[in-house]
Amino acid sequence: MKVCLPSITANESLGESGIYMEVETRDRHFHVGVGCFIEAYCDGKNILRNRIFHAFGEQAVEFADFKAEEGRCVELVKFVSMYTEMGCPEETLQEAVYRELSGFEKEGYSATSACGSRQMYEL
Repeated sequence: MKVCLPSITANESLGESGIYMEVETRDRHFHVGVGCFIEAYCDGKNILRNRIFHAFGEQAVEFADFKAEEGRCVELVKFVSMYTEMGCPEETLQEAVYRELSGFEKEGYSATSACGSRQMYEL
């Protein structure tokens, strides 16, 4: 088994409410970009407030808060997009991740891929 340890090339905020991290493999210099953001909903309304992002070395942390009320359900949703150089040119990875996440936010999961054909994997 071959182990491929990446080095981080970017760890920063993505737009106003997300995180972007990009790594490069040490053996082939292959780039992978990952972005994410979270939302909190109660009765179909977005209730997330006060977001802040920090990079702690190799960790990206997003802090946020919301007001919860006893007896009411809150749904936390994490949106994630990941692209590699196999699907996008290296210089457009961050833009592709941002566009896809923006599509999730505006249109839901049926939004089209930012770099062409879309592959969906279910866990």
